[in-house]
Amino acid sequence: MEFDWISFFDIDEFLILEPNNSSIQGFLSNPLFNNCESVKFNWRVFTDNDQIDYIDKPLMERFPIETKFKWENRHVKSTFRGRLNYKKFKKNYSAHSIYDNVRACTSSGKKTDSNFYFWPPDFEKGSLNHYVTKSIREFFYKKYKTKINVDEIPEKTKYYLFDYFFKINKKSKEKVDIFNHIFHTNYHWNNSWHN
Repeated sequence: MEFDWISFFDIDEFLILEPNNSSIQGFLSNPLFNNCESVKFNWRVFTDNDQIDYIDKPLMERFPIETKFKWENRHVKSTFRGRLNYKKFKKNYSAHSIYDNVRACTSSGKKTDSNFYFWPPDFEKGSLNHYVTKSIREFFYKKYKTKINVDEIPEKTKYYLFDYFFKINKKSKEKVDIFNHIFHTNYHWNNSWHN
């Protein structure tokens, strides 16, 4: 009840607004959003740019190439007004969307469904740049920095991570070898892009 707007973004997600000198306060005060109780920003997902390890440069310089796996860009993250009637909200385990009868719109002010966290990308006025994997070694550190023993990871999870990483990023023998080394497996390498 103390805030005008509340957002749920992760540290690897960067809010990009048009025009690019907009503040979030100025952006949300646009009359486009006068009738919106929730604004949904689509992910814009970026690849590993064929980097293997961390490089000490800003993320947007390191990873300028968008993924060809456009399905990920259908995810949204929500910003919603403070001082709403919180009693009408259903219990929700996702930061992607508010579940219930709120007036929702996209980042360009177009009406959207409040309940869903998948929506066709609308980058006209804003996006949430998402650096979901970064380099392959950063990807493993992010996923398993709290794991004591990689052998405890279920095979199903290993295959999911392998497939997911190469949906976002281009496959190479070097990257597959890193998966094999970390997971003690024998994933197949080829030059094909996973769609």
